[in-house]
Amino acid sequence: MPAEIRHVLFTHAEALEAAVDHLRRSHQHLPRGVVVATAFEEPKPNSSGRFTFQVAADGDAGVPVPFAVEGEALLTALITYCKGRGIPLPMRADKRLGAFGNRIGLVMSLGAKGGEALRID
Repeated sequence: MPAEIRHVLFTHAEALEAAVDHLRRSHQHLPRGVVVATAFEEPKPNSSGRFTFQVAADGDAGVPVPFAVEGEALLTALITYCKGRGIPLPMRADKRLGAFGNRIGLVMSLGAKGGEALRID
C-alpha cells in the first residue's frame, strides 16, 4: 500500500491558542496578562516536543509566569484545534510533532510502516 504523509503547520500564535484552550479544558488556572515569549523545543530521540510560553500577569509587577504543554498533551491540543476549525485529519494515521522552520508541525502518516519483504516467484 502506498504511504501517505501529511503535515499541518502551526504558527506560534496558533499553537499558543491551542495550548491555552487545552490548559483551560484541563482546569488549569491561567493569569490574565500579556504573553511575552513563546518557544518550541522540537522532538528529539527521547523527547516528545514541548511548547512553552510566558505570561506577564496583570497586577503582578509584570513578572512572567511560565507555562508548558508537551508530548501527548501538545498533540491533543493541536488535534483539538484542528477539529474546532474543521481541518480534516486522518483518524487512523500515526501522529507526531515536528519542527518546520519557525512553525510547529503535526505530522500524520498512513501506511508508512515499510520493511515488508517482497517475493517474486
